[in-house]
Amino acid sequence: MNKQFFITPDNSQSYLYNEHSWSIYNDSYATSSSKFMLKKTFELVESMLARYSKVMMCRIDLHPSQFNPDNTMIESFLNRLIIALSEQYSCTVGYFCAREQTISKKEHYHLALLLSGHKVNYPDRILKQVGQRWEDETQGTRSFVDNSFYKLERGNKASIEPAIYRLSYLAKSRSKELNPPATSYLCAGILPKEQRYANVEFSYLLLVDAERAYQKSLGVEDVEAVEKDDEVKEEKSQTDDAVDSGSGASIFYRYKDEIICRNQLFFDKGITAVTANKHMDISSRYQSASG
Repeated sequence: MNKQFFITPDNSQSYLYNEHSWSIYNDSYATSSSKFMLKKTFELVESMLARYSKVMMCRIDLHPSQFNPDNTMIESFLNRLIIALSEQYSCTVGYFCAREQTISKKEHYHLALLLSGHKVNYPDRILKQVGQRWEDETQGTRSFVDNSFYKLERGNKASIEPAIYRLSYLAKSRSKELNPPATSYLCAGILPKEQRYANVEFSYLLLVDAERAYQKSLGVEDVEAVEKDDEVKEEKSQTDDAVDSGSGASIFYRYKDEIICRNQLFFDKGITAVTANKHMDISSRYQSASG
């Protein structure tokens, strides 16, 4: 059984990205490379969500049979793996890999794979395949980790933040002291900025879109198709009943018989629907796992 792990003030810190606050692993991120790669974790998630409205992220740890002074072996393995998975699932496969070594004689690798959530619903087959390929090709060993997968939905912060937290753990500066001269991080699948944001009105909507998440909570599965076919009619209007949230004026969106209050506060804390003077909080408590 997977161990449950809650993101708490003790094991996390706030990080501002694209106008929104995110919980990341509580590390100093003391090196320039860790700071750089922390930002890249967000860009990788954005890139995959720009490609697919649903993304599957899965985690596995890889241990080589002997010490490697550089990343030639792991890079070669990942190149072959990504080609195989891309062909198998007919989708782009992104990854974030962190090399770590402290007092041990060999390094090990934390690997996160990101694929289309429309192609992959559960990661068992992929993780077993990755582990078997690693053992066959490198004679190393693999470790299946607790809470090994996350299902991300475009614009749904509650589904994305646990995965961001997990990736931020990989980006930490601690436990990489013996890596040089080998690079501590390997990453693939990031789109250029103009391509990531090409189809959204505001750049933050890939990660935080309260309106989209609210429609999903009502059972509207294919938001794009519904909007394209004009099956959903929205009436956007300003209201005199301003909400004193400390984050500026609020905009209210009418969706059928519901009203959504959309502002920075609710973006960060979830979504609040207001119906007949009754508030229904549909945000969820974020869960994740360290490591």
